[in-house]
Amino acid sequence: MITADGSEVTPSGFDRRSSGYCSRAMGVIYKPFGIILGIAAGLIGKRIFSFVWTKIADEEPPEPTTRQTSWPQVIFVGAVQGVIFRTTRVLVDRFGAIGWNHLTGSWPGEDRPDPDE
Repeated sequence: MITADGSEVTPSGFDRRSSGYCSRAMGVIYKPFGIILGIAAGLIGKRIFSFVWTKIADEEPPEPTTRQTSWPQVIFVGAVQGVIFRTTRVLVDRFGAIGWNHLTGSWPGEDRPDPDE
């Protein structure tokens, strides 16, 4: 149940948001879930990059250690991979947090960004 001040109270009257213990415990429980999501994001990002690269070039993307590759091409491949992998990771992490919140009623991260950072 949500109270007038916006805090969530369980049927027994326990306020989920005010308890640091509950939040820390749920954060620990979320860790394996987050690791699995990270692995899934990597696999999804790899497939997306392979699909995008087939639209950009007819050859396999060069590795940074390939001798007969120019610097601009290696940097371009790295930039495309970086954007795809990071965007995929952010989307998977965000939707994972939303799903966790929906299932448990506990947000796995901070409520607000730290103003000092």
